Amino acid sequence: MDQQQYPPRRGIIVPLLVLLLVAMTCLALYAFLMGTNTQAESEKKSEEAEILTAKVVQQTLAETYQAPVSVVQEGAAEIAPPVSASSVVTREAPAVGTVLESGDVVATIDERPLFIFEGGVPAYRDLAPGVRGEDVAQVQRTLVALGYPIYDELGEYGKDTANAVYLFYLNSGYYPPGNVDASQDDDARYTTSMPRSEYFFVPHERYTVSSLCGEVGKAPQQPLCTVGDGSQTLRFSVDSSTTAQAVKPEQQAVVTLKDGQRLQATVGQARPPEKPSSAVNTDKSADSAPESQQLPPEGKVQYFELNIEIPEGADFTESSVIVTTASSSPDAITVPEPAVSVETSGRQYVLVNGQQVDITTGHCQGGYCEVKDPNPLLTPGAELTLP
Repeated sequence: MDQQQYPPRRGIIVPLLVLLLVAMTCLALYAFLMGTNTQAESEKKSEEAEILTAKVVQQTLAETYQAPVSVVQEGAAEIAPPVSASSVVTREAPAVGTVLESGDVVATIDERPLFIFEGGVPAYRDLAPGVRGEDVAQVQRTLVALGYPIYDELGEYGKDTANAVYLFYLNSGYYPPGNVDASQDDDARYTTSMPRSEYFFVPHERYTVSSLCGEVGKAPQQPLCTVGDGSQTLRFSVDSSTTAQAVKPEQQAVVTLKDGQRLQATVGQARPPEKPSSAVNTDKSADSAPESQQLPPEGKVQYFELNIEIPEGADFTESSVIVTTASSSPDAITVPEPAVSVETSGRQYVLVNGQQVDITTGHCQGGYCEVKDPNPLLTPGAELTLP
């Protein structure tokens, strides 16, 4: 019986080994290629992630200086009539804040009135028939304005002036001088005088009582009281060694009142450096202001006036001012400072969609710079590439 013949095993194994080797080589090559592509994509994404951008912003850049506001009464006048050591205030004086006009009574001492009249020449003598001078004319002008006819020559204390004074006293609620019981005959009125102690001249027609002109039952003080013509100047202080270099006349300012009301103003005339104690501050004390508004150290203070239209009744207690010391154009095109490249030649540019766009910067504030005459590509929201 014949034996079955089988092909040699070696002839099968060799081709299988070759196929296996080729397959492994292909897998290794594929893995290498895939790894290379993955690394390239990763590096590309990493490069894309490192590209930083910023946006163009339309805004107004401004530097400011803030300080408390002081109020200076410019037209104050002290009332200081001659009085004796035994004199006593016998009637209620006008309350603080009362408006007085030329010819009004400011105080009553020993039951005698003290009238104020508008005039630049101070009171220095008794006014009586026969005297002449500008002081007489000052009284005459007020009496005529109040409706008392005077036909004497201006500056001459004649019969008409004496008669006007006589009637003026009676209509004001006082006996004329020397006429205790008002029983003088008609001819006596034409000799009425005005004692030096019963009139006082002030430079303006209208004043407001700043301090009470004596208390009933007490001796009058000297000066008796203070009145003001209502004129006042607002000002603020800066440190003359530092901040004053940035604050200049004509700069724009905003005054904020205690109630939140905001008033437009401009910086006015500069005052020489002086000590803060010379100012009449409406604040209860300088220490009551916030730390950012504290006055600079004494002896290094310079004042600037404020040009402002003061509304009637405005209260400047605890008010403050913000001065714009430097500013860009309103609603300027601005770019972040890090986005600006500067060459050694001085050329400035930013990158917009990979394109270099030349710029000229203006005022810089808070990390942004104003662009003067901006390129049309620099629109609000446009994306810039940071170098």
